[in-house]
Amino acid sequence: MGCFRRDWRIMFMKPNAKGVAMKANANASGSKRSTPRIGVIIGLLAAVFAILAAVGLAGCGPKQVDVPNLVYLSRDEAQAELEKAGLKLGEVSEGSNGELKLGDIVWKQSPEAGGKADEGSAVNVTVSVGPKMGDEVVVPDITGKTIEEAEKALSDVLLIPMPGTPVTSDTVEPGKICAQSVPAGSKVKVLDPVTYAISLGKEKVAVPDVAGKPIAEARDILAKAGLGCDTTGAYNDKVAKDTVISQSVVKDQQVDKGTVVTLEVSLGVKPPDKVAVPDIYTYNLAGAKGALESAGLKYSYSGDEAGTVTFIDPAPGTKVDQGSTVKFELSVPKPTPPEPTPTIVKNHLTKKQVEEIVWENGLGQLEEAQKVELNDNIEYWEVTCSDTNGKQHVFVIDPDGKVSPV
Repeated sequence: MGCFRRDWRIMFMKPNAKGVAMKANANASGSKRSTPRIGVIIGLLAAVFAILAAVGLAGCGPKQVDVPNLVYLSRDEAQAELEKAGLKLGEVSEGSNGELKLGDIVWKQSPEAGGKADEGSAVNVTVSVGPKMGDEVVVPDITGKTIEEAEKALSDVLLIPMPGTPVTSDTVEPGKICAQSVPAGSKVKVLDPVTYAISLGKEKVAVPDVAGKPIAEARDILAKAGLGCDTTGAYNDKVAKDTVISQSVVKDQQVDKGTVVTLEVSLGVKPPDKVAVPDIYTYNLAGAKGALESAGLKYSYSGDEAGTVTFIDPAPGTKVDQGSTVKFELSVPKPTPPEPTPTIVKNHLTKKQVEEIVWENGLGQLEEAQKVELNDNIEYWEVTCSDTNGKQHVFVIDPDGKVSPV
């Protein structure tokens, strides 16, 4: 009550014209009417006093202010917010909530946000443990990773992943990271951004139409379009030699840059196939014709149709164009003359003469003598003789009496 430093009685008892008139009327009316008016005035004054007392008491305590939300603010940001609200930063403790990776970030406060606190009072906070703003971290290599893998790798080291413009890549498949703005292994500040580019795959190009063009020109056109070239050959009697007949990828089709297009190139008119001349020696006419026709060859012949082949041109085994003509001759072989009957030269020596020859030549004791014909068509006497030791020896004696050991 003393804080008002005002006398309520003085406030409500100041004279005025209305009050003077009321007093005069009261005196004129008499004492019966003045008594209830005084009671009403006293009741009103009591009510006013109660209201003023309540207001005065409220105004005498500390001013209440709203407690701001400090969660996920840095220590410095939290302090600035508290000062703005008319509060101050109290006790700061460190601890992990299992979620925040960045250090020195408020994750708990007391009193909690949304309540009231005395102006100038302190708010205690708990901050996270980990790398702080301004600390350096190493940039990971995110090339070849999916978007999810890349963003997690960057977030794990407290860097901010920033998607960039997708680009073509000859080495990285579509949908994966093919480039990053900061090289892997570099050191940057915590919460620095790292921009990544997603691969669109290989650059697409339209296949040009090279059918009907000379192969050299076709190769040059494909190379300028960023395409490779391979060739196969085929005989064609309608397309000039070394001219493109067809291509493996149709014109205007979109393909990866570097795709190899196979071209079928004309080898010109197909030459006749080569075949070997069959060996028809000793064949009769029908057999020779059949063998040559089966080989795809033509023929001409001369000689005795009843005979057999005795001459072939070209010689058997020679490679010639299919459809070529082979010449052959037929002849009837001359009959082979009968072998003459061999004439045997007879041996006219008598056995008596043989005995004398054995004795004269000292061949030993004659045991046996007989005539034989040897392969030289001469008749011989074959004699068996024993020497003084009883050993036998065989000799032949020709018609002239010449002795030869066997």
